Amino acid sequence: MLKHNPYNFAAFKAWFETKVPESEKLTHIKGDDTWVRDMDQVVRWCRLVPIKAKLSFTLLEYVRSTLVDQYAGPNHKLLAVSAPVDFDFELLVVERAIMLLNGVMATRFSSPDTEAESAALGQADLTYNQMLTFTYRHDQKTLIASNISLLHVLADLLGRLKTSASPRTDIMKRVAPFEADEDVVANRLKLRHYIGDILRNQAALKQATSAP
Repeated sequence: MLKHNPYNFAAFKAWFETKVPESEKLTHIKGDDTWVRDMDQVVRWCRLVPIKAKLSFTLLEYVRSTLVDQYAGPNHKLLAVSAPVDFDFELLVVERAIMLLNGVMATRFSSPDTEAESAALGQADLTYNQMLTFTYRHDQKTLIASNISLLHVLADLLGRLKTSASPRTDIMKRVAPFEADEDVVANRLKLRHYIGDILRNQAALKQATSAP
């Protein structure tokens, strides 16, 4: 099952877009990414977005890339696709990421829960192919659901950090009902790079906007 297999992951294809100067090459192919230049000077490339048992930075980068040109908040000119910068924008990004994963779950499976797969895997007369099928579906559902829960935790933490006077204390408080007490430390470890990035970028942002 998933908890015994750290290499398990789900994935979906996503289209990224980036504006480029006129001097860029028309087409570039490297590995699994295909870059295609069109007439309006926008590079579009297709990439697999992996969903693993931790926060997917690729997923958040994809969502940022779809929202950054539409966002009209006060810091919109200072946003980055590759890193979290602004609390309000990141709350929007996380909300859209949750919607996206809920959509992936709904389109791939008739039901988001794993009861049917768990019951089937408890049968003694399963063929090898049936066992692989039910295990795959069970683990995919579990993986996507765990990412949705982790994103809900992140959204709550972003709301706290936005107004917190003691972030180190506030981020360690449990986010009910999306995590149990015993999950808090593990989830904060999964989010530590993201939280560190946005706190550093917020400090730099405040310094930049307050400079004369």
